[in-house]
Amino acid sequence: MGTMIGRPIPPFVPLTMWPDYFPWPSVSALRALVFRQDTNGFAPCVRKVGKRVLIDTQAFLNWVASGGKAANL
Repeated sequence: MGTMIGRPIPPFVPLTMWPDYFPWPSVSALRALVFRQDTNGFAPCVRKVGKRVLIDTQAFLNWVASGGKAANL
């Protein structure tokens, strides 16, 4: 996928580790996006494994490119 801050970017990043790979958005902003994922088009970016919340980095970049709207994934 690429690198950010000298580290390769994995396809899925735990929400709490997001700042290790990307400077934006903050963890609290991501939590707000996840909380409202069904109404803001962010649902394709979220994967839950047990209690852990993972962010699909490619889906996130597509979501940003679409202007924060639901993308056809």
